Amino acid sequence: AAAMFMMKAGLRRGEVLALQKKHIHDDRIWVTEAVKFVNNRPVIGDTKNESSVRSVPLFATLKPFCKKIDDYVLPDAEGNVCSETAFQRAWESYLNCLSEKAGHPVSFRCHDLRHTFITKARDKGIDIHIVMNWVGHSSERMILQIYDHPSAEREQNAVKLMEQ
Repeated sequence: AAAMFMMKAGLRRGEVLALQKKHIHDDRIWVTEAVKFVNNRPVIGDTKNESSVRSVPLFATLKPFCKKIDDYVLPDAEGNVCSETAFQRAWESYLNCLSEKAGHPVSFRCHDLRHTFITKARDKGIDIHIVMNWVGHSSERMILQIYDHPSAEREQNAVKLMEQ
């Protein structure tokens, strides 16, 4: 579920780790907190910056994952916020599962899922200011220079538009 919230809602790792069922309602995900790690222990606090406090649409692809959440999206064994080590183990397990399904090793950073979300949104023609609101960025520059990776699909769509 944590990986899906990063990939399908553009949330940061710390935002996903602080995300609880109570933050998901009215077809929105309310991002108001984030987890930071201090000596491997999770500390719930403010989000990265002011623009990071936001609501994100609860897209249909995420709704099945919401049904499985008791409290935290990725809890530890006792149902509390997981430690950094626990997150790393869960992430490695996720990558191993993907590798088995793919039939070859799969490796990427969890933050790459945020890049994927932004690129897919831009590929679909979603206005950059809407994407900025969804991911909690106040700067177009961050989106355009760091997160948005124009795809072959986007170029094909651009060619079709220009030919019309």
